[in-house]
Amino acid sequence: MPIKGLTEKRSLARIGKIHLGIKQKGKGGSLYPAATDYFVVYEDGNTSPEIVAKFKALYGEKPKEIDIIFPVNDPEVFFPQWLKRYGNNRLLCKGDGETALETNPQTGEIKQIECKYRNCPYYQKGQCREVGNLLFYVQGIPEGVFQIDTSSINSIKKINTAIDIIKSANGGKIAGIPLKLALVPMKVLADGKYNKTVYILHLYQPNAVVNPPATEEERDIEDIINEAMDEVENEDFTFPPEEAIDEVPEDLFPEEVQNDSSKYGPLTVVAVKGFYSKNGGTFYVASLKDIKGNQYTMVVPEEFKELKDTTIKNYTLEETNLGNKLLEKITNYEIAM
Repeated sequence: MPIKGLTEKRSLARIGKIHLGIKQKGKGGSLYPAATDYFVVYEDGNTSPEIVAKFKALYGEKPKEIDIIFPVNDPEVFFPQWLKRYGNNRLLCKGDGETALETNPQTGEIKQIECKYRNCPYYQKGQCREVGNLLFYVQGIPEGVFQIDTSSINSIKKINTAIDIIKSANGGKIAGIPLKLALVPMKVLADGKYNKTVYILHLYQPNAVVNPPATEEERDIEDIINEAMDEVENEDFTFPPEEAIDEVPEDLFPEEVQNDSSKYGPLTVVAVKGFYSKNGGTFYVASLKDIKGNQYTMVVPEEFKELKDTTIKNYTLEETNLGNKLLEKITNYEIAM
């Protein structure tokens, strides 16, 4: 006899993660993520060597497109999206733009707070980001689902739009339909110009004919029954536990970003220029940018001449007067990457 509340339920295991970049070593010796124009799969705590071998046998070392299937119809199940903040490699805050659950890192106490989104100081420092977790089957590897983590707003918007289009073309369904997931180039604004190319996720149904959804009056009774069955099946599907999906995505939250305590978060040195002062000395002014691309002009130590493209963290600032200007001066700092 079936056990009510158990026998009818199904559980999907996560068997691997697909990354959107590789880890490179910076000048300070730390590893930091660098985006690629292809999907990356490697052995780690999430992905076994057997799964890596299967993936590469099917798609090669640097695939730009893979074949996928979603196991359920509900996007909130297979593509959850949250604002997330991490510290010391654990989730500290998770919000929806209005409310959030924040964990006290010392006591472990969880409390509900207002989510200030873009006005949150952690968001402004890059320590809180929009995160989408896409879960799907890779065709040819039926053992379980893969997960891709993205904090690209462009990717999240494109995937959400594609989901709507595919469901519209298939009577409200998306589960079980063979789809393509690709990385495609996109020009974005950088330094006031569309001069930077990034690679974003692109989801589509090959050879699909886009039809408008049928009205309620036109729908066949069989379609209504099937839709109701799909809703029941979705409720009985259990994806990987939430704490597994929420584990720190190192590609998006390197430790330098998680644990930096300085005013603007990690800063990358863009340019440094020396000037002669009236008393015969020399001082140095640098242009630096934060993780979100905001630019800062600061007085820096002389050794910054050798730190172009280097990222610093845990720096201290003090105010200093240069002529009629009041600037911030970097005193102590650490090399991040």
